[in-house]
Amino acid sequence: MSLVFFVYTLTLLVICALTASVCVSAHLVCHRKVFLYAAGMFLLYLFDVSFIFQEEFLSQNLVFDSTQYYAINYPILKMIVGGGFLQCLWLIVCDYLDVRNRTLLFGPLVAFFAGSLAVLFLLPEGPWRQYLYYSMRQVFLIFISLYGIYRRKRATDPVEVMRLERFRKPFIACSLLTLCILCEDTIVILVLDPGFITSDFPLYLSERNFSENVMLLVLAWFSIRGSAHTLAIRFERPPQREDVPIEHHIEELLPVYCRRYGLSEREGEVLHLILLGRDNQNIANELTLALGTIKAHVHNILKKTNQENRENLKRDFWKG
Repeated sequence: MSLVFFVYTLTLLVICALTASVCVSAHLVCHRKVFLYAAGMFLLYLFDVSFIFQEEFLSQNLVFDSTQYYAINYPILKMIVGGGFLQCLWLIVCDYLDVRNRTLLFGPLVAFFAGSLAVLFLLPEGPWRQYLYYSMRQVFLIFISLYGIYRRKRATDPVEVMRLERFRKPFIACSLLTLCILCEDTIVILVLDPGFITSDFPLYLSERNFSENVMLLVLAWFSIRGSAHTLAIRFERPPQREDVPIEHHIEELLPVYCRRYGLSEREGEVLHLILLGRDNQNIANELTLALGTIKAHVHNILKKTNQENRENLKRDFWKG
């Protein structure tokens, strides 16, 4: 069993390192901060897992003492690393939702540190202290989920709604896994008798959370996929900086959409302006082309994408 946990932990470390390196590569070619946040998130989680890896390695030949089951090793360091991991995830969400308020950006992290320190210094060592200490992470994750739901409910612009719906599946998956993390901690820390631990099980089982590891794999999958798309597209087209939020999101998705449907470079320019709400005359003026030429491009775009009108085209674009 110890070999299984050894390979399992080593696999997590490799996945974290691999995902972080891919995200750094994506950041270097497109200069988007979201990839830097993702790289930081996986590097910090790598350190978080390495603490358990070190503890289990150093204690492999020691006699099990059940009183150590509820101990929190390196509590301050784990609080900083765990808070950094969650803050990076929160910054990724804020980047996608165009959150710029500094209080909202960093307030949850301050609350996380305050709650963790209160648990560490106000509660005696035991199951509830360990449970509440690690539950601070779940509180942070639940806050992220609730804020995502709030922004989705408040969105009224059809384009914004469709853009948010693109990440509906990973959002639901991570929200459900957050509840699984909480349930697993409840069972392992509060319900399970530490006397069941034998040499076949790791002493630090209460500091592990397999549901959290599954969430990491989900995040790694979407991070690698997004980075791979960016690297492939930027190989063909160099990045362009945009200061307007909606144009930033259009530029992010447009190359992938054009390649999927075989749109030409000119058709991509026309589609860009359609997504910004321009009519045919304004598009013709902006591109200095004849109105008839623009109508022909619009017709070709609708035909290639199998859409009946502009509204359906916009809806299809923002669905990703």
